[in-house]
Amino acid sequence: MEIFNMIIDKDKRTEDLIGKDAFEERFGMSQYEASVKAREKDKDALRAWDEFGKILAVLINNVITTLDPGIVVIGGKVSEAWDFFSEAMMEKLEELAKFPPCPVKKAEIEDAGIVGAANL
Repeated sequence: MEIFNMIIDKDKRTEDLIGKDAFEERFGMSQYEASVKAREKDKDALRAWDEFGKILAVLINNVITTLDPGIVVIGGKVSEAWDFFSEAMMEKLEELAKFPPCPVKKAEIEDAGIVGAANL
């Protein structure tokens, strides 16, 4: 399932708000640059990841509400920035959830999406 195509803000898809290209346009740096700068405690980079986490929480909340999965796993390159966005994401998810959300975890293996798809 390609959840980044889900509309979460009027006519904006998640991809339009926090996808790779949108991230760079919105925050003036690539996700990679934001990760490097966040490790150096750069306030703009940390703020970018904080906003990213909040927007991602809206998407995850919609998925949980619609599909009721047992777990949500965040994989791909963006999962490498988990330490920078996960706290804001979890706080926003708890704020949005009408019931206890399922666990949201960082993928523990590379290519988790491919492995998950193969198991369907």
